[in-house]
Amino acid sequence: MVNAADEYADPVGGAAPESDFDRQEIRLAVVLNGGVSLAVWMSGVTLELHRLATVRRRTRAAYLPLLDLLQAEARVDVIAGTSAGGINGAFLALGLARPRELAGLRDLWCRDGSLEKLLRSPLRKNPPSLLMGDEYFLPKLRSALRTVLDSPPLGDGGEAARDVAAHPVELILTGTLWEGRTTSFTDDMGTGITEVDHDATFRFAAPADGTDTLGDLTADEVVEKLAVASRCTSSFPGAFEPHWVAVTASPAAAGEGPWPSTAGGANFRQSQYVLDGGVLLNKPIRPALEAVYRQPGGVQVRRVLAYVVPDPAETTALPAQVPTAEDLPHARDALLGVLTRLRSTDSVSRELTEIRTRNEAVQFRRRARDRLAAAMTGGAEDLSERAWSGYVDVRIDYAARTIGGLVAAGQPVGEHRWSPSELDEVLRGLIRQMRGQDGSFVPADPLATALTRTGGDWDWGMTTVERLADMAVDVLRRALQLSPMGSPQRREIVEARRGLGATLEDIHRNRRLMDLYWAGAPGREYPRAVDGAVDECSRMPMRESDRFGKVTNRDMLQRWLGRVVDGWVDSARSENEGADPRQRQYELAGAVAEQVRTCRQAIGAVVRTSQLVEAERVESQWLEALHDYLFGPVEGSADDGPVEGPGAAGEAQLLQRMLRLDVVQLAFSGASQDVEQEVELVQFSSMTPQLLTGKQLHHFGAFYRPSWRVNDWLHGRMDGSAHIVRMLLSPDRLRQCGTVTADDGPSPADRAADLTTDRTADRTADRAAERIAELRRRRVDELLGLIRACALATGPKGDRDRGWLAERWEAEDAAECRRFIESIVTVVPPDAPDAPGPTGAPAPSGADQAGSLPGPDGDVNETAGDANGLAGLHACVRAVCRSAQTGILREDLDALADSIRGEGDSDRTRDGRIWLELYDAKRNAAGGTLRTEDLWQLWWEAERIGGERIPDDAGSDTFARTVAHAAAAAANTATSQKLLRPRAGRPGLPRFRPVGIILAAFRGYTLMVWGMVVFLTRRSRFGTRAVELALAAGGVLLACAVLVPALPMAFTLAGVLLLLAGASTAALWTPGARTVGRRLLALAVPVAAGMGYVVWEWVHRSPKDAESALIRIGVGLLVVLAGWWVARSQREPRPDSTAGRLGGAEQPRPAVAVASAAGAKDGGSADGSSEEDREAAA
Repeated sequence: MVNAADEYADPVGGAAPESDFDRQEIRLAVVLNGGVSLAVWMSGVTLELHRLATVRRRTRAAYLPLLDLLQAEARVDVIAGTSAGGINGAFLALGLARPRELAGLRDLWCRDGSLEKLLRSPLRKNPPSLLMGDEYFLPKLRSALRTVLDSPPLGDGGEAARDVAAHPVELILTGTLWEGRTTSFTDDMGTGITEVDHDATFRFAAPADGTDTLGDLTADEVVEKLAVASRCTSSFPGAFEPHWVAVTASPAAAGEGPWPSTAGGANFRQSQYVLDGGVLLNKPIRPALEAVYRQPGGVQVRRVLAYVVPDPAETTALPAQVPTAEDLPHARDALLGVLTRLRSTDSVSRELTEIRTRNEAVQFRRRARDRLAAAMTGGAEDLSERAWSGYVDVRIDYAARTIGGLVAAGQPVGEHRWSPSELDEVLRGLIRQMRGQDGSFVPADPLATALTRTGGDWDWGMTTVERLADMAVDVLRRALQLSPMGSPQRREIVEARRGLGATLEDIHRNRRLMDLYWAGAPGREYPRAVDGAVDECSRMPMRESDRFGKVTNRDMLQRWLGRVVDGWVDSARSENEGADPRQRQYELAGAVAEQVRTCRQAIGAVVRTSQLVEAERVESQWLEALHDYLFGPVEGSADDGPVEGPGAAGEAQLLQRMLRLDVVQLAFSGASQDVEQEVELVQFSSMTPQLLTGKQLHHFGAFYRPSWRVNDWLHGRMDGSAHIVRMLLSPDRLRQCGTVTADDGPSPADRAADLTTDRTADRTADRAAERIAELRRRRVDELLGLIRACALATGPKGDRDRGWLAERWEAEDAAECRRFIESIVTVVPPDAPDAPGPTGAPAPSGADQAGSLPGPDGDVNETAGDANGLAGLHACVRAVCRSAQTGILREDLDALADSIRGEGDSDRTRDGRIWLELYDAKRNAAGGTLRTEDLWQLWWEAERIGGERIPDDAGSDTFARTVAHAAAAAANTATSQKLLRPRAGRPGLPRFRPVGIILAAFRGYTLMVWGMVVFLTRRSRFGTRAVELALAAGGVLLACAVLVPALPMAFTLAGVLLLLAGASTAALWTPGARTVGRRLLALAVPVAAGMGYVVWEWVHRSPKDAESALIRIGVGLLVVLAGWWVARSQREPRPDSTAGRLGGAEQPRPAVAVASAAGAKDGGSADGSSEEDREAAA
């Protein structure tokens, strides 16, 4: 792995515009977990993330004023998805790589995400699953992805191509392998181990360097592969059948992939079926982290991992009641729970712990560098000499582990593979023997001589160059973080960082070539003529062992590895056009040191004023320690004095100091392959999970009604927007934006007045204080005006919303926002006092420290962290959210009305009917375009839709159709003959004729119910008459079985099933799900008992006895129950399960949205009517 500071490489390069010196880049790695129909909510979040990343390609975009305020750019470069999240990840990756609009996802889910459309026909013979995967789902995915690709590109086409090339995107989708993939290796004792893994990953990328990539997102044919990968990752077990993935690589191919397949770059070699990715990994955080550390960065990068999970409570909530031993889970609940609830709450603590551990490791390495630099100032030579032997041991061990791991991964598949530990042991000896020779990459003794080597004699190796680059990036990053925005010092540091970018790209390229050489070594020949013949060590020997597992041909491995190490120099020369690799490494190390040296003065100026910018004054002290060690103490500081070498270190001297610091740090802290980059974790979750309809029915709920899907889509957009604003408005970045230097403040008139005024010393001090106070007021007003512009920003359809937004801003947010901004604005005077030294000397206080100028609420550095400061920050977030969410409602609230209207008058829910009538009334009263306050009032009333539940819908046509169709499809799948048919390696179910008859009868019963429901929901006279005829036929058949002797049992069974189907059909239209359940249970118990008795009679006596028992036990009971049930269902009115919702307690609401619509809610509706009046009118 590249420890490359390539993470900070600037792939664009070139001179920066003046405005780019202060620009921050926010990189998002998006992790989307599984959730079945909660994919609709995640799709809304996905659209908001897409609009954030493509904001510069849009006109009047929602997040553009906010990014301009923060002087930031935002983009998504890593996407990892599983199951339902994988589908949204595929659309997001395609929309970013090719840049295209994704707003059509709403209509896709509303139109094609119906459970009735996904269910298989109950008439199909031997179905493989309940839902249509390859017949319906895959074609719809393919068509939707193609629609996105065929839509017009966002922005200029040429600009889009350049942007994609400069900003690559990587997509990882997970799956579960049906057969698995084998991995062979040996333990430290030489015993062979074969392991079978079932995890699958599919990788797609938009390449940044024009090279061929498996799953190239910039190629048109990627649509088919994306559709297949999305289909695989969302193959919910039992609901969708597994999908076949064909891999074109040889099963014996060397390396670890990825391999070309019909689903992109796959991590398995053998073609096989793939299931849902959430079976093994429902939260793909680890693949996302691995991809994050592979991505290049820019000048100022803030790395965020956005974890998108619909309901965070599911990951942490404990049962409301203490479980007891009597609460035994039913088989159905256990199976569905494992496939839905339990797999969606698999522990994420390991991944979160890994994020924290990596961040802590990065912080530890940086803190160790700081402390060692402080300790080595004035005594670097002595400390580095003492650490030299330990440094050499660490370097040899690190080189052996790195090379051994690459060689081990490149071995062909098989049982005779060398273990990494065996390769490491041999390589340690070889590398130690090579020290002082031409091909060595570990410097030879002594240290003083190694430091003075140059050109082709420089033997420190490429990994040393990488660590020096890490050191340089760390110094410049700290200085950039503490430098005031707009200052000359910041410009110098940014230019140095950009100059370092080209060097880092070259370092990354050389390291990549080195890794490819070692990984490809097992497949190459290294011939050496011996007496005119090629010896047996020209290729990597296969591992041989005795009967105890001990290796017997270690000497052959040692000779072969020696040739591989010798061949590295020749390979490096050929890759660098004949240039000596050591010479090239020395040039790169010198270029790194030179870029740091060029901004020495700027870093020193930042050190002098850094304690005024940083509230905690921690980074400023450690930056001073690094500065003093590398360049000498800052002029005028208390510690100003002679250090080792001249203060203004040249390139060669600076390089030697950096090497000495690397020697000491590596000797005491060890070597690491991890990139020095910290990652923030930001959770994107629903603020009102109780209003997500997709949580019902084991997360299949949103597929039930179109209005439910639009409801969840809207909630996804609203929640995603709120989280984006909260993430962007970072207090640290706002504090940076609020820092201004006194040199930047005076206007030309002020400067002229200063030149013409004869000022005394007192006048000069007074004028300086006045200038600082004026600059502070001016910066506060400027920032407040920019936040107000964000709070009043509207989209193309939102011009009429500005007035309402302005009213809400003045009434609710302006005062708190001003107090917060006043608490973070800092003025740095040109003659700022010196910073404290590394010993922790106290900084100046009182009026001498401009960074602590008292504000209206006390000290500004303290106010930013107290309750008032947090309240002010929340007010800023609330105001900006209100603007963005108003645009969302303006864009998509009409779709909710259309989806309810499309459900039909006869099948519309009561809450949907009330909301639609209110919508129509407000729209008509406003003349066709809703007023802003009406938008928010309707959004609050939409809680009715989100609060609907499937049991409350019992008695509707949709309920009857869905339940009957699902039951018939499930029975058809469960009674498939494929379950009874044995296959290779898997025995079939034993054939037992009574069981077969019962299963066939059950399937026939569900088919009858489905058929009756289909006929009745068509509202045709023919359908009604057909059902009546079927019930009459059932009664006739049952009567004949009772009255006519010796009739075949089929007549009795058919009559019973027809009557039972009629009773069940009536139950589906009986309102009140609990009543229906009790009636079904009351009917199912005697039927099950009777059928059990019939089977017993069949087995132990004879079929005639069973038939007689069936007639005696079942006929009368079924007829009585059926008649009683039908009669009762005709008399009972449908209970109103949602009555009083408006007048009752309100559902919890998100804080952002509550504040956003407070004015609309408090003021009532536009027409002055109260909620009770509207309820009565409805």
